[in-house]
Amino acid sequence: MSQSKKSSIIAGGLAGTAGIFITKAIGILYVSPFYALATEANVAYYGYAYNIYNLLLNIAASGIPFAVAVVVSKYIAKEDYRSALLTRKIANALMLGVGFIAMMVVFFLATPISKVILTSNASPESLLKTKNVIMIISLALFTVPVLGSFRGYYQGLRNFKLYSLSQVLEQIARVSFLLGVGFILVYILHLDAMWAVYMAVLSTSVSALIAFGQLILYSRSNLDVENAAKLQKNPARHPKLILKELLLIAFPYLITSFLNNVSGLANLVFFNRTMMSLGFTEANSQLIYSMISVSTDKLISIPQVLSLGFSVAIIPIITSDIQSQNMSQLKRHIRECLETVLYIIIPVIVCMYLTADKIYYLFYASEHYELAASVLRTQLYFGLASTLSATVMSIMMALGQRYTMVIALAIGALAQFLLISPLIMIFSYHGAIIAAITSSVIVLAIGLAVMRQHVKLDYTLMLRKLLFMLAGAVVITAVFLLLNLTPLGARSYSRIINLVQLSVYFIIGIGLYFGVTYKTRVFQSIFKVKLNIRKRTSR
Repeated sequence: MSQSKKSSIIAGGLAGTAGIFITKAIGILYVSPFYALATEANVAYYGYAYNIYNLLLNIAASGIPFAVAVVVSKYIAKEDYRSALLTRKIANALMLGVGFIAMMVVFFLATPISKVILTSNASPESLLKTKNVIMIISLALFTVPVLGSFRGYYQGLRNFKLYSLSQVLEQIARVSFLLGVGFILVYILHLDAMWAVYMAVLSTSVSALIAFGQLILYSRSNLDVENAAKLQKNPARHPKLILKELLLIAFPYLITSFLNNVSGLANLVFFNRTMMSLGFTEANSQLIYSMISVSTDKLISIPQVLSLGFSVAIIPIITSDIQSQNMSQLKRHIRECLETVLYIIIPVIVCMYLTADKIYYLFYASEHYELAASVLRTQLYFGLASTLSATVMSIMMALGQRYTMVIALAIGALAQFLLISPLIMIFSYHGAIIAAITSSVIVLAIGLAVMRQHVKLDYTLMLRKLLFMLAGAVVITAVFLLLNLTPLGARSYSRIINLVQLSVYFIIGIGLYFGVTYKTRVFQSIFKVKLNIRKRTSR
């Protein structure tokens, strides 16, 4: 692989990581002020709605909208503008109909759903609050899929600037509404802190409507496709054929998206009932649930984001290798993708693991930070496993192994649903995370086995590099344990001091990791660069 080619991958990875990181950063940073508004006792209710929303968002972003993008792009390439416009109309009507039915079903079944989440033995107050957030989030079942369908149309037109702008606008609108209206209701009107949660759940629908309005305004002022359709002589394809085409393309992605988000669904259904059967109080169970599903989940997205951009950047290159049938290049690129993700995520995971209590206190200033640090440490294993499994799944998709990928995800999902309650019984709340880790490891193992068989991939060299990376992790651990014995490791209830401590820890940790991997030539081998670091010669 040429130096310029490799550099383009690294540059593309950095660009991808920067874009994803900016979007995710908004989602991470708003949680701290939201915790102050809603109070830690109420965040679990947001977690219930958040898991439903997260499942919905991923399905809405990868099902019909993806199919719309593919079909519209095909018809535009054929200059069949009437069929492209008809595709948009059919998809919007489909999403409106399905979304409305889903909204009504969830709205009217909010009470039994809340009993499934909390068990019928929960207090009437908790059941009422859970029912309320489910009823509010049901509106998003209507607004978010329609927005996704509209975005899919512009993605098919390759108007990526508008597509990205719409996403950024939605995120900014959501966080602004969530914090702004929540602040007014709680601090100015002195309403109960639970109203901050209600507004946070409602913000999903409000932001979707705002982004949808922006797309409508744009469509009214940009009529290029409509004007081209008027000049077109050939009629559009039959609506039934377009609908069939949309459904055939969308179905595999709907299944994959659902299976990818099964972790939140398993926690939603089984966590509280199993924890309460062990003797945990309702309040403690909900507190830990909020840590798993919201606060620590946001924190583990940091190492996930840092590695995601690189895997995204290399997928088109892998696809190109397949088309050119260059198997030696393909094998090398797959190894480089996996090695790059491992190289980046390992030191971040290790540093976060060893400073979990300081990180959690910095973000949330919680009095339960020691309990949360314990949750975060286990979650970081899930962050590592899920990032690697997601990377492998992306490579499998590029290799055309979608059917195998769905099977792997289904096996992983089934394992999590079967294991979550028994593992909670054995390991308490850690069991829920261990079940999720097991699911990701199963998917990862199947993916690696399929790649080994499909492209005859040899992992020996990658495992050797991994050993040196782990050696760097051991050095970080040893030095951090020594630093904990110094004043730098002292506990502090000041966020500023925690920030200073963490900055020093991470600078030292990343520096040590780089030093070890540079000396062992792992860094040079993965990134194909040679730094001019010369030893001082004695005079």
